[in-house]
Amino acid sequence: MVVLIYTLNSHIVSLAGFARSFTNKYENEDFHSIKDDIIAELNEALLLIEHKEVQETSHNAPSELKDELEELVSKRRRELQQGLIDTETRNVLVEFKPVVDQFLFISRITGDIKKLAKDFG
Repeated sequence: MVVLIYTLNSHIVSLAGFARSFTNKYENEDFHSIKDDIIAELNEALLLIEHKEVQETSHNAPSELKDELEELVSKRRRELQQGLIDTETRNVLVEFKPVVDQFLFISRITGDIKKLAKDFG
């Protein structure tokens, strides 16, 4: 659990670094649902550790965010095949992918924390 918490913290710090670079640029709906899923999973883990009842919920935001990223990557591949080098898609992808990656790492870690919390019960 300690290793997972440290790993979670390191990814949060990395994400905070991106937040400073892109202030207000990514305050859109792209990240609200995954943020809510992450918080929900951490709350569920806490309830499990406290031996309280947990109402399991589905967390679809990570797959939705992956799909959005994959669409952007596919669009960029098509642009490269057409010989388009410096495009808006490239600029968005350069900024968007590292942020998405951090959110996905955080989401995966919170899922692992929740699984481990079940063992405390």
